[in-house]
Amino acid sequence: MPIGNSTWGDFTCDTEAEMAANASAVIGTKCLRTDSRFLTGGQNGLLFALATLPASVAANWNPVAPGGTMLAGNATMTLAQDNVGDIIEIGSATAVVTVPKGLEPGFACSFIPPTTGQVTLTPASGVLLNGDTASVIRTTANNKLFGLIGRVSALDSYIVGGA
Repeated sequence: MPIGNSTWGDFTCDTEAEMAANASAVIGTKCLRTDSRFLTGGQNGLLFALATLPASVAANWNPVAPGGTMLAGNATMTLAQDNVGDIIEIGSATAVVTVPKGLEPGFACSFIPPTTGQVTLTPASGVLLNGDTASVIRTTANNKLFGLIGRVSALDSYIVGGA
């Protein structure tokens, strides 16, 4: 089992038994489970974190829920790998979110636009949004929720869509 995978946590494992058998796990250790019980439609497995000791008890490993971010004021932000799975709620009338180069393939996050106003997703140099280098603007009138999903087949290429 690889140790130190910065994308998914401290190690990956193929089974629950392998996860629980990690003798070096301390509280907070993260494990990406890759067994088929947690695979749906070819997606990656679930990330777990050790909540209590000992690590050898499978019930002490809890699934890690996606995080969230709230942007208030006339906000700007640049996405980071830590935002994977986040729901980013925009609390300002105008927000600009930069999509940088180098996010891991399959990066995805969701946005809740402001009550009124808009969110502009701006690609950094070398980044494609919906196959183009232009910014993508979403408003509450058109999108109550929208997402950014990275293509696995093409680095720094993302689809912006939602309802």
